[in-house]
Amino acid sequence: MTRSTFALFSNLVIVLGLGGQTSPVEQVEPTAIFSGIFWGKPTTRSLLFAPWGNYDEENSTKALVRVGYGSLSPKCAYYGKGKIEFHQKRNYTELELDLMSDKSQADRTSFFAELPFSGSNGQTKEFIALFSPKNQQGDYQAFFLPFEKEEIPWGSYKLFSQFNETLYLSAGKK
Repeated sequence: MTRSTFALFSNLVIVLGLGGQTSPVEQVEPTAIFSGIFWGKPTTRSLLFAPWGNYDEENSTKALVRVGYGSLSPKCAYYGKGKIEFHQKRNYTELELDLMSDKSQADRTSFFAELPFSGSNGQTKEFIALFSPKNQQGDYQAFFLPFEKEEIPWGSYKLFSQFNETLYLSAGKK
């Protein structure tokens, strides 16, 4: 075996040996799994949030979820520890887009609502993000409704009321 063949062979063994060793990827569990729904006025919106809780950072990942009135949105995973900020994009017409001098304006988002949330280590909370009208100007408020199996066992109901007065309900034969 010549010197150059030996060098090539040894380098190949080193590269293959090092390349074959992969470090285990740490699997991160979400701190929350949630669905969204609108309450009050019938509406549908496409909302953006940052699954890692870093919406304002330049390199943050942003997820789009379509939230409507009357049915829950698809489930979303959240890995952050604190509040969840929701933003929305304005839908421009074709004419508005054609008249824009700065096309990047169409990609800008505006704040929509903030959901109070605090994650705990090692535990994934499951809940519903309920969006309710805040005022006549079109602002919304977000509410955290727990929806874990321990909170609402299978076949059970949990009712929340926004009424100022006491609300009485009857079920079954009563």
